[in-house]
Amino acid sequence: MLELHRERAFVWAYGHLVIVAALAAIGAGLHVAANYIDNETTLSATGTVASTAIPFAIYTLALYAIYARFTRHHDPFHLALLAGTVAVLVLSVTLAALGAGVATCLVVLMFAPVVTVVGYETVGHRHVAEALRPTS
Repeated sequence: MLELHRERAFVWAYGHLVIVAALAAIGAGLHVAANYIDNETTLSATGTVASTAIPFAIYTLALYAIYARFTRHHDPFHLALLAGTVAVLVLSVTLAALGAGVATCLVVLMFAPVVTVVGYETVGHRHVAEALRPTS
């Protein structure tokens, strides 16, 4: 795709900077969670879970935004996948706010990427093939 549309290289390159920054922030959020579990922080359980959930939300949004801008293909299925991912993220933070343990909330949060992976493996790969077909 980059070979055919060199003008899209900017979105591709700089969009990945957002992805890398979000991944680093996820790691920092997990470090905050480890500090919480070791009783080395004054941050609440909700704040602790949010410190990982928010960067993951940014990562996911950046991933889908790069795809949409890069391929110029807007797939309604992606909105369903995003909604499912957001639901899992909100569930994990809500559980923390309701008093569930941080470890439990992180296990729930762990299922957020599963929404995209399962969606892609069951249906989404056909949508990507369709999006890339005109440029092949």
